[in-house]
Amino acid sequence: MAATVATGAGLALPALAATSTSHYTVQAQFDNNPGSGASRVWVYSGSNNNGRVEYQFYDGTTRSLQTGWHTASSTDPGQDIWRIRACIDFGSGWDCGDWT
Repeated sequence: MAATVATGAGLALPALAATSTSHYTVQAQFDNNPGSGASRVWVYSGSNNNGRVEYQFYDGTTRSLQTGWHTASSTDPGQDIWRIRACIDFGSGWDCGDWT
């Protein structure tokens, strides 16, 4: 049986445990229930461009975590994440992939 999370719109969405995505050379992932017990969101840029992961909570709030060239960053978002997308900065603004 899958766990569900109620949203403000009255919809019950399945609570995802983890997912990952990439956009160009930026990789992003989250894990709502890792073995350590503390949820994590992570982003890595494998090029000479800044990378960012945008993550959205079940209440609709969106936050982001940025990293520099050829580096990774992670954080504890403090609550379960609904979906994420990876973004890259080509110097003229952020280009983001689809939400997943």
